[in-house]
Amino acid sequence: MRLKKILMTAGAAGSLLLLVGCASNTCVTIPSTPNSSSNTNIGSGLFGSTAITPSSEKLAGNLLFAKVSLYNKTNENQKLKYQFQWFSPDGFNQGNPTPWTPIELLPNMTKVVSQVAPTAETTNYNVLVCTN
Repeated sequence: MRLKKILMTAGAAGSLLLLVGCASNTCVTIPSTPNSSSNTNIGSGLFGSTAITPSSEKLAGNLLFAKVSLYNKTNENQKLKYQFQWFSPDGFNQGNPTPWTPIELLPNMTKVVSQVAPTAETTNYNVLVCTN
């Protein structure tokens, strides 16, 4: 019970740090299993112009291979950055998030970004995408 409370407190602190880290940027979190359709069109602002589609598959050694397609639906360049976060079936963090990676999408361009999960126990991931 005490361990669970410590983990919940650490998770909340980590979430707060992520929010502070993106405070000057517009960010969105894309889960590996979206609730609605597989093609997630993000609400308003810059992300109203970007279609983000997550997908994943298992590799040899039972590691999760995560892919996310980013599509710029506008006629202007978009400078973004992204980060993968890894989770167990119970929702616990698996390893460290990947470093923030900058990416530029030219007009009407699609780029697929991918990462391999750090452990075989990883079953889910989030991708954080922010303006850069």
